Amino acid sequence: MSACEIKLVVHKPEGNRTVFVPLDFIEGKVIVKVNKEVTLENIQIKLSGDLHTYVSKYKRNSRGEERLVRRNEYHELLYDVDTLFPPDNIKAVSKSHEYTMIPGTYEYDFKLQIPLTAACGDPSSAALYSNRLNSKIEMKHSAHHSQRGFNSRYITHLAAPLPPSTQVQNMTHGYSVAYELKVTVRRRSLFKGNYRKILPLKLMPFDIYVPHNPSTWFITGENKIVKKQYTEVPKEKRSFLGSKTVKTSESVLPFQVKIDLFNPYAIINTNPIAGISILSKLPPSQFSNKDGSSNGLGQFFLKFLTVHLISNTRYSAEEFQTTEGLSHELLELAPISIPIDLANGKTIDALESYETAIPLESILNERLRIPAVVPSFASCSISTEYTLSFDLMFSHSKESHRFVSVKYSCEGILLNSGIPKPSTANININNTFAPPPSEPYVNINPPEKPSVALEPAAERARSEKEEVEAWFKNNKHLYDNNPGQSSDPAAQHLQSSDSQHSDEAISHQLSQLGIQESSANIEDELPSYQQATAENLPNRRIRS
Repeated sequence: MSACEIKLVVHKPEGNRTVFVPLDFIEGKVIVKVNKEVTLENIQIKLSGDLHTYVSKYKRNSRGEERLVRRNEYHELLYDVDTLFPPDNIKAVSKSHEYTMIPGTYEYDFKLQIPLTAACGDPSSAALYSNRLNSKIEMKHSAHHSQRGFNSRYITHLAAPLPPSTQVQNMTHGYSVAYELKVTVRRRSLFKGNYRKILPLKLMPFDIYVPHNPSTWFITGENKIVKKQYTEVPKEKRSFLGSKTVKTSESVLPFQVKIDLFNPYAIINTNPIAGISILSKLPPSQFSNKDGSSNGLGQFFLKFLTVHLISNTRYSAEEFQTTEGLSHELLELAPISIPIDLANGKTIDALESYETAIPLESILNERLRIPAVVPSFASCSISTEYTLSFDLMFSHSKESHRFVSVKYSCEGILLNSGIPKPSTANININNTFAPPPSEPYVNINPPEKPSVALEPAAERARSEKEEVEAWFKNNKHLYDNNPGQSSDPAAQHLQSSDSQHSDEAISHQLSQLGIQESSANIEDELPSYQQATAENLPNRRIRS
């Protein structure tokens, strides 16, 4: 039997959620059962969060040999310590640094608050200079834990919201974002081990961005379907018996596919698709008889439909970068024969087209759900973005096996957790982070190429490089008053050929999320924790 046993009891989050969110209070009780007399220095509870990325690549050494080299990068996202024993009144009257606890059960209440932003992006935070860097107690990860580490010129810190708990582990690359509560009964002697109790916590961000628009839409490029028409024509008489023949004519129907999303921000465990429809420049009157009925010339069929959610997680470890891609199938309808008739088209003045809805509403609501994945986020060395990919096939008749394939990817999908802002959050989020655009995104002339996740790497890197260089050119005034920096900001940003692609991609994604990336000198650029949240938000307690 151990001389000291620790039990950690944590109350459920607000609304009986199974996960914690930023600005939540973590409340509970620490129960210490002392079985035999022990001497100790203090009893502390610590709330911590760490981001770890590692990437391995082959590098050529001085002898010309290629060796597999691994880089690790650590960021301390959260660090808050509260001393449960001895209390302040005992420390005020006692000069002793060691206390004796007799056998019995001791209970201590605690209350800690999760901050909104990551501590490593806040230069005023004590987490940058916490016990992990200067204490004899816990010195793990100290080599690369801050900008003072090896290869620190590649390490950046962001004043961004805390990322969600997540983990991917492979042999050569991986990442993890982990949060935990740890109770330590610390003993003063180096020859006596401490007693610890660790409780992992799952954290998810709440929804910072509130949609301003009920829906948005994406429109594919023009497609064509060949519609065959068969008519009987009397054949010229050559005998007293007449005969008939069948004449075949073809007509080409140009069309576009319009994909409606409920809003620009999809939510986990919901259906993000409001509808799928067909756009045509031809008026419905061309496909209708005089009595208003359909003449069949504008009818064709949807034979196949699949929807995938593609996640792209880009992360770096010092100068090494990599991308982790994953595809989730949300819906597959095959084989089907859903009729579409352009005679039922409705006028859309904004697009100068006629829209014919595909009857899919009940199927989408019943069968399509976004899986339990982590929401979109961006932190110091990692970011995750999403794409909705559509694959449709059409035929000119119900029996035909000749298909017209339409593929399209809706990029830049901001995936939310669906968790509302906690009632304790008395702050204006939109003053801290850039709000979403006020107008819906309408992609009327999309590129013919598929999504970024499916493009060749060289093509993707070149396009992203052009975007980054254009951004720096348009924002050159931000660097003119910054002494000690190069006159070419793009040259500063692209530090090496190895890191060029990922750095640009991450920066581009962060700018879309309204998050500013800091340079190496974070003290000059990042807001303090108090500025990033609000004056009325309690400061984190960093106590020894």
